[in-house]
Amino acid sequence: MRYFKYQNLQKSDKKSKKAIVAAFSKEEKRQYRKAKFFSSLGNIVFFIVTIAVASMLIFLINLIHEPDHIVLFIVYKIFKTILFIAAILFSFAVAAFTAIPFWDKYQSQTTIKRQMLTNATAHLRQYYGVNEPILVTKCYEASDEKFKNHDICLFITEGELRITANLLHGFMHVEKDLGCYAMKKEEITLRQIPMETTFATEIIAGDVRFLLGSRAKKYIERNFL
Repeated sequence: MRYFKYQNLQKSDKKSKKAIVAAFSKEEKRQYRKAKFFSSLGNIVFFIVTIAVASMLIFLINLIHEPDHIVLFIVYKIFKTILFIAAILFSFAVAAFTAIPFWDKYQSQTTIKRQMLTNATAHLRQYYGVNEPILVTKCYEASDEKFKNHDICLFITEGELRITANLLHGFMHVEKDLGCYAMKKEEITLRQIPMETTFATEIIAGDVRFLLGSRAKKYIERNFL
């Protein structure tokens, strides 16, 4: 069993920044600015329409004459409260429907950001040898505290089972790089143990221990052992 980690942190930061630039072509930059503009415009439209529709409905509700009879007055107050709530909800619905065409244009920005994050960890995936088949699962506990309560990647490279941070979704900050543990077949002990509401997969290699999601056991048995 061995542990290794990408050491050139300054270079890693630099590559992350380059990845941001690389993710945006000239056309993508234009789309990004356009999407951001329409997202802000959609928020403004939502706010204005909400205030306008709610104000109009509340004005109309207030035109309803108050009855003099005590029983009818109580019914009137209850009915008026219900109308106020319905007016607010209706205003939100109308405003959202009006703003959706602007918000839809924002989706291209989300797509670009996702690609940007993927590009930012490309050098780490190459360094750690990430390849298919890959399993992303939860690490509940680990002898290495850095891995505890993190999503991790399981994959097989050069006859080793390797465990590292979830590099598929990507990240920009180098401190999220947890390093990589690599284990040979003969080094690991594998078993499934019960937890409060589910089962977990325990992997032990020497002094190193991981407690992963239940799917990890089947993945390792099918692809590694």
